[in-house]
Amino acid sequence: MKTKIAAFAASCALALGSAQAMTFSFSVGGFDGGGSITGTFEATDLDMDGQIVSFSGEVTAFEASLVGNSNVADTTWEFADLFGLVYDLDGTIGDGITGGIEGLGVDDGTFEFVHG
Repeated sequence: MKTKIAAFAASCALALGSAQAMTFSFSVGGFDGGGSITGTFEATDLDMDGQIVSFSGEVTAFEASLVGNSNVADTTWEFADLFGLVYDLDGTIGDGITGGIEGLGVDDGTFEFVHG
């Protein structure tokens, strides 16, 4: 059985310029009971469109961890669990700046996290 969690806030930090590989970190909080998700991903804006899109092969590394609460166990996700990531270089995951679909999805077969 999968559990879905929708997040309300995310923050990403840009480490390097857009022509090179970049490392981003993010955190999502605000869950009932104090759970939070943190993680990092490495990516390159290959088509220089100002957006990182995992479906285009622009994400090369990913990891995330959920620190749960009494209702949800701690869990971690790796690159193989990533099923979608779209991030605007001038905003945050799921901020809607370009008006396109933006967000993050991971699924390890038993637990799923979707933010967008």
